Amino acid sequence: MSSARTERESSSIWRRHLIDWPELERTLALLAFCLLYVLLAEYALYLLPQTEVGEMIDPAIHDLGIRANRAIGVFWSGLLILGLLSRRTGAPYGYIVWMLSLSFSLFFCFVLYLMGLYSTPLPLLLGAGLMMSLLLMERRIVHFGAIVACIAMAALTVLERRGDIPHAPFFLAPPYKSEGGLQTAWYDAMTFASWALLIVIWVIGDNVVTRWRQREDGLKDLSNRDPLTGVANRRHFMDRLREAAADAEESGQPLSLIMFDADHFKQINDMHGHATGDEVLLALARVISEAVREGDDLVGRLGGEEFALLLPDSDLDAALIVGERVRHAAEAHEFRIGDHRFAVTLSVGVASNKTAGNAPAELLHQADAMLYRSKREGRNRVSYLA
Repeated sequence: MSSARTERESSSIWRRHLIDWPELERTLALLAFCLLYVLLAEYALYLLPQTEVGEMIDPAIHDLGIRANRAIGVFWSGLLILGLLSRRTGAPYGYIVWMLSLSFSLFFCFVLYLMGLYSTPLPLLLGAGLMMSLLLMERRIVHFGAIVACIAMAALTVLERRGDIPHAPFFLAPPYKSEGGLQTAWYDAMTFASWALLIVIWVIGDNVVTRWRQREDGLKDLSNRDPLTGVANRRHFMDRLREAAADAEESGQPLSLIMFDADHFKQINDMHGHATGDEVLLALARVISEAVREGDDLVGRLGGEEFALLLPDSDLDAALIVGERVRHAAEAHEFRIGDHRFAVTLSVGVASNKTAGNAPAELLHQADAMLYRSKREGRNRVSYLA
């Protein structure tokens, strides 16, 4: 892969949302977050002995904590380098994700044990890491890490309760004042850690979940639309028709349905090809959509060259005005597809719940019957049952 291509792909990735990054890039982002923690932890371990809490810290365990923090930093840095090489060369990287999940779980269980399993906000950091990973990595990999963490914490809890291992060996004595309350330095450190973690979880979690919801809404919207014309597909249109019919029956409000069919559409496909026919359908969908009111009106493609328009709170007279307006707009529209210039007319059928009732099937049947009356009587006209 050339360097220019790598730069273009990197630029493209940075313009996208984190949740939309490829898996390897998401893993590298998590590794960067972990390394940032290592740097902050190194600074905190450096400062603590210089505070009033220092005399309560076991020097040997403090030194062990520093060496463990540096060791995991070197390990994660190695994973980061391997990930960057895999990204550049296209080499397999799956083992990096698994190793990150396992090492993250075991390391933070070790840190929790040193500080006290349930007496610091560090379990929040373990939970935050697992939650972020669950949003950005494969579930099976994150579940593996979570199971390892649960087993390790359960084992440590049992061993502590039995007295086989000491509780919070990082401290020679609990970091409390003689008169009660936490030592000021330890209180400040835990307050900072808690709020920092809360803000990180809040910001990243909100950002990722919001994007996830946007994607879900986008997929839902796509599933409701006809892929060619962009109007409602048959399934979604029928669902909305049933809802509107139920509302009209309950409220006693008018409800109308208009059906449109392109006249002699088969000839367009036969003479100019299906690609031209698709362009005509797309243009017709735009013509019909321009007649839609803001709100509950809905345009749908029921199949082939047949469209429908749902008009809640519209009586027959209002629907006839809309039907005629769409028919005139289609007749006046010059369809320009490549070098071809031609006109397309619509046969229109209108039904309302005044004559058909509120049953969706009856409304659809009557509108369809009126549509075919328009075709029998010469096309390019609007028919209805008074």
